Amino acid sequence: MNPERKVVCGGLISAETLRRYPFLEEFAIHHINGAVVSAGGEEIVVKRKNVAVVLDRTVMFRGMLERAASAGAELHFRRWEGGDGYLVGADGATSSLRPLVTKQKVSYVLGVQAELPWEGEEDLVRVDFGPWSDVFFGWVIPLGNGRAHVGLGLSLERSSEAKTRLKLYGKYLGLPVERFEARLIPVSPPLRRVAKGKVFLVGDAAVHTKASTGGGIAYGFRGIDLLVEAVEKGDPSLYNRLHRVSIYPRLFLHWLVHRFYNSVDLPSLLRSVKELGLEKELSKRGSMDDPLFLLSPVFLKLIPRTFFPSGRTPPGRP
Repeated sequence: MNPERKVVCGGLISAETLRRYPFLEEFAIHHINGAVVSAGGEEIVVKRKNVAVVLDRTVMFRGMLERAASAGAELHFRRWEGGDGYLVGADGATSSLRPLVTKQKVSYVLGVQAELPWEGEEDLVRVDFGPWSDVFFGWVIPLGNGRAHVGLGLSLERSSEAKTRLKLYGKYLGLPVERFEARLIPVSPPLRRVAKGKVFLVGDAAVHTKASTGGGIAYGFRGIDLLVEAVEKGDPSLYNRLHRVSIYPRLFLHWLVHRFYNSVDLPSLLRSVKELGLEKELSKRGSMDDPLFLLSPVFLKLIPRTFFPSGRTPPGRP
């Protein structure tokens, strides 16, 4: 990736991730206190003070490159010509190094985003399911300066409709959309192998992205931690084993969440959340990064109330 290029990313991380990696505070531009989730006229609000932070991803990317270079890493932005030592593939969603490690196929969502004026609530993000997105959702991430990142995810089959769909979402929000940027987001079952020989994958290249939201910062850093641990122990192959135990199960749950919200009647799901009084439970126990809380009985009882018979399409999802 060109270090001068603007990074297309919402930039949202959880408070847990910030506590784990406090140096990220230098890239923080705004704090978030919750989220509004809507579908088909139904809406829930989940609140927790300072639950998340918005980062300036472009500044962060350049800052991380500077850190890597100062630590002695050789950075290759176009093509690797070969050499000694370990090769870490941090070359993004369509990694050219991934085929050297695994033959597992990866699927993608096209994320399209614009930075727009925002007069809504500054401390709440929005997650809106509707006809603007066929396999994902629309999002609003306030930046704290009267502007917000406004975007949505689309299947690649609908990529030619990106501008039309984003304008539709903008109309729903009361915002004009003229220009946008796009990037591919790996939304796929996690890789079973992230290392082979002296080649190691991290970040989007390793599909360290949450299929439920498309976020990749938290697990990208966790993957780096595991790789460092393996190298420091003198056994780089340990990276695969640590990945399978620590990261793979949680990313697989994120994939199941993605499949779930594409298979249920989302308005009914949100109604059930309100009827069962689960907004408070979500505010108290919900986690952006670790979906294990969804396996508790209090949340599992939502499934029989909302699941669609096989073959039916949830309303509002073309």
